Amino acid sequence: MTVSHKISRGIAAASCGIAMFLAGCSSHDERFADTAPPRAATLADLRTSSSKLLTFGQENTLVLSPNALVGFTNAAVEQYRATSSPSSRRLVETFADALLDAQLKPGGTAGFSAGADPDRLSTLTSLRAGIALAGAYSVTDNERYAETVRGLADLAKTSKFGWRTDGDKGLIVLASRGGFGSIAQTALAACLFARAADVAGADTETQLTQAVAGVDDAQAAVGRWYADTSPDQRAMTLDQWATTLTALDCTGTKEGEGILGAGVPAMVAGTFRKSGDPLDLERDRIGLPLAIGTTALYPDVRQSGPIVRTALDHRRPDGTIDYAPADDLELQSAYAEAVAQALFAESVRKGVAKP
Repeated sequence: MTVSHKISRGIAAASCGIAMFLAGCSSHDERFADTAPPRAATLADLRTSSSKLLTFGQENTLVLSPNALVGFTNAAVEQYRATSSPSSRRLVETFADALLDAQLKPGGTAGFSAGADPDRLSTLTSLRAGIALAGAYSVTDNERYAETVRGLADLAKTSKFGWRTDGDKGLIVLASRGGFGSIAQTALAACLFARAADVAGADTETQLTQAVAGVDDAQAAVGRWYADTSPDQRAMTLDQWATTLTALDCTGTKEGEGILGAGVPAMVAGTFRKSGDPLDLERDRIGLPLAIGTTALYPDVRQSGPIVRTALDHRRPDGTIDYAPADDLELQSAYAEAVAQALFAESVRKGVAKP
């Protein structure tokens, strides 16, 4: 998904990550023992890294799953916003066209599968695809993308996607979780409703307000949630947490902004050492690229800079990040998106791109 236009927004500090919150808010002394000076990636290095990852994606376009196509589409959009280069615009079209072709059949807007079962609708993938195509439309003005965004936003208002309202609140509920609301998927729905209204002219303002209220109301503490609204209080995974925070930023709402003020620093504290290294790579392998991208929302380069720089220190010659296997195309697409988000954020800070 795309990084916020509001990079310069001030974000207050918070003390604990979700894991620490659930365990009584104990601190990670090992992280604070690292006194290495903050490091940050240069703009030139970010441009090079973003381009190499996108080239890697382009070389594998024919075998990319819908989820991987979402990540590379978002990455190309962010690189275009940072550079305005014609080559980036062409990459947006390459990945977005392939994403459109990956829709479930028959024709029309039918949603997307996650890839493992090509005939089964995935609400999660469909929401992410709609957000990615909204970004692609903002770059290209291709009406095919806008039409699909509007169609997916309409589906997201229905029980087909698990949408359920209760007064002024709305949630995406999961049959697999006994009909309880998914926090991350509801946040993604809020982002899609916002982007569909802003970019594609969809009538989704009411649903946007309801979805943000649903996520806001479900907080266990400011910027922290359990995975869903069930009474068993199942802990959020890192990918769910990062997804929720970035999706809330996408909504552009005051409620989302307030939540981010505590949520992003808490996620950073619970996931990374001061040096920028992951606290637990094995535990967080799936969510790590999403968390790195989310740090681009944090305006303090002393926090986000070392995290991005350390990830770039783990590049292979082909541009892929060795926190994940090179042939894990979905995770590499997520790293491409994270690096492009960091590129856009740094370009705005340097005054070479508009927020």
